[in-house]
Amino acid sequence: TELFFPKITPAEVDWDRLVSLDFETFFDSEYTLKKLSTSEYVRDKRFKVHMVGIKVGRGKTKIVPAARVAGELRKINWKTHSLLCHNTQFDGLILSHHYGIVPLKYYCSLSMARGLHSNEIGAGLDEVAKFYGGEGKVDGVLESVQGVLNLSKQQYTDMAIYCGQDVDEMHRIFREMHAKMPADEMDLIHITMRM
Repeated sequence: TELFFPKITPAEVDWDRLVSLDFETFFDSEYTLKKLSTSEYVRDKRFKVHMVGIKVGRGKTKIVPAARVAGELRKINWKTHSLLCHNTQFDGLILSHHYGIVPLKYYCSLSMARGLHSNEIGAGLDEVAKFYGGEGKVDGVLESVQGVLNLSKQQYTDMAIYCGQDVDEMHRIFREMHAKMPADEMDLIHITMRM
């Protein structure tokens, strides 16, 4: 019996105006996304950004410390640039709630992985990155900063490496999955994230 695979028309992506982004934020044993909804976590008075990793187009990933995040985000024309995150519900809400930013379009590599690979692997960045032949996440960094409100210089350096690798791996797996994901499914992801 011959298997039928439908022809997939992938979404058109403006690769030069794609902003791959990942926030690193304070968390502890109680104030965590494992115990709070995304909305509760992002809107909580304890919320604090440590840094953000930003890659515009295929450029080098830049790590921006908390004090410079707002200014760096304002340099991007969000009316023409789209946002990619791995869990865009989280990073996208931070952008809109704390920085007043709504991009042209939303992409989410987590949602794509769930749709494409839920029968094979989990959708976490580490597992998806390794599935696509990458390094995955840097081990041990998040555990070392749990409950730390003000990072030491070494903790900041370690987290910056962790954040940068997350952004690069996310961008890489997005490019891998893009060709497998129909354009109308990408539109549904955008609509869901925007809501």
